[in-house]
Amino acid sequence: AESLFSSAFRSYLMLDSQDDENLAKFLTSWYGIKSLWGNLRQRHPIKYQSMLDKRLKSLIHRRQDIASVLYGCSPPLTSQDDWKACVPSKTIFIAGELDTKYSKIGRTWEEMRGISNYIEIPNAGHALLVEEPQAISSIINGFVNDETIEDDKNAMDIIETAGGTPIPLETSKEEDTTVPLQLHQVGIMEYEEFSITIGPNDELEKGIQGIGWGDSARLGSKLERREGFIVNIASRDGMAVGVGEVSPLKGLHRESLEDARQQLQLIKEFLAPGVEERPEFDAAQVLSFDGSLSHCVDSIFRSAGIDKTAAAPSVRSGLEMAVLSISSQLYGTLLPQALAANYWRRPRSMAQLSFGQLPISGFIPRGKTADNVSSATARDEKILFQSFKVKVGHRDSTEDALHLIQLKESSLNGQTLRLRADANRAWDIGSAHVFIDELKRDGNAMLDTIEFIEEPLEKQQTDDGKWSLGVQVAALEVFANGGGLSYALDESLADLALVHDYNFDRIVPDLSKVFGGESLGQTGCVAFVLKPALLGLELSMQLAKLAQQEFQIAPVFSSSFDSGIGLAYTA
Repeated sequence: AESLFSSAFRSYLMLDSQDDENLAKFLTSWYGIKSLWGNLRQRHPIKYQSMLDKRLKSLIHRRQDIASVLYGCSPPLTSQDDWKACVPSKTIFIAGELDTKYSKIGRTWEEMRGISNYIEIPNAGHALLVEEPQAISSIINGFVNDETIEDDKNAMDIIETAGGTPIPLETSKEEDTTVPLQLHQVGIMEYEEFSITIGPNDELEKGIQGIGWGDSARLGSKLERREGFIVNIASRDGMAVGVGEVSPLKGLHRESLEDARQQLQLIKEFLAPGVEERPEFDAAQVLSFDGSLSHCVDSIFRSAGIDKTAAAPSVRSGLEMAVLSISSQLYGTLLPQALAANYWRRPRSMAQLSFGQLPISGFIPRGKTADNVSSATARDEKILFQSFKVKVGHRDSTEDALHLIQLKESSLNGQTLRLRADANRAWDIGSAHVFIDELKRDGNAMLDTIEFIEEPLEKQQTDDGKWSLGVQVAALEVFANGGGLSYALDESLADLALVHDYNFDRIVPDLSKVFGGESLGQTGCVAFVLKPALLGLELSMQLAKLAQQEFQIAPVFSSSFDSGIGLAYTA
């Protein structure tokens, strides 16, 4: 992975033809390692060439991204605990006879009784799925269907549906499901840096303009690469390893990439092997989002000598991801099912829970034209976005309104397309009303296609120069009542979290004063836009539940141009 990573960065300094030649040399050299692949080129020349061509094609297409992911997701250097998570009776090890490295590992592991069986494929090397796909399929099928293997009694009981989806067994509502605390400790942590190109690979001009808040939201600001860290945290007993992403975004996070690196290094040193006192957590409580996740992460920061007020939000978010992942593994089921079971405080039948597909909005950044709606839909034929988030506020408000009208008229969806505008606090009240008036020039038809606009008004201050949620929402209500367009909160939620040190219990009264009581359902606010990479996973989920159940306001989760890891946790 490290050689491929270095090769990826060299690709920026040479012509594509030279880069392709270097990649071909790299693959030829890699697949030529006899101790690993067992002379595959001579034994199976057709299979060898097919594998080489396929891998070369994929590397040429996505070489930088693949290299960064490989490098970022490599196993920790302190991997002596990796094998502890394997249950011997449920583990087999398969290697090719000619793969001297892994066949030796398999035989050693079997002698240690760390696995139930080591299976060696005769006259085969490391490319088992290429050389002997049917044999491997048969071995795996026989192993997973072996009824003599006992289930892990510590895992949550599950049943199989007709479709093969694991489903927790339902517990009767009368049954006492109180479970004593089962405390686990946080183990070692490793982190690796990644860097990913922003934008489709078929575009000559890379990058996206106007991403972030403040000056970063302006048209001249351009994001070309997304950089960050992949974090790996193990439970101290080695039974689970969680993965998270730490990727501060300029203009959104207050910390820089270097700030995040320094905090991660302090945490890594605190969690080094040999340290006895470590933060503790109960997996079930963490999965219930009752504040236990934040308590665990706060303990990690505090023990590493990082004051809570100085803790970087991106680092907090990445640590939460990893601890959540560890907790679901210790709980004995996949993360979505584990979250659902603990939300209901008991294992319930998944058939009684709503697990449909999430509606996803498309995105049109600043500087893009109406053609992007058509091209995006054409490129992703399987994704038919019913709404698009459109960045506005980087030009005259009249031009922004005309841009939205053009987007609507040029869309492939025709009458069904809905729009969500995001102004990032770009306008004063006068400019915002000009935007509304232009949309209403030919009646309310265009206005009706806009679900809401995020933060149209600039940051509001009290007479003493301080920001408050009440003053901000009061100005937004004037905007909504005067123009008939609903709004959503985004930056205001982040400001509120910062004021209260990301403490949910202290945030609730301010929100309840504005959206609860007599104001319940009477304001123009229809959505809370929640960014887990900024607010943290637990606070985002707590705010989502509060908005939906107490204020009749829809929660909308927003990615911050994260990698696939961060995006998976957001979903």
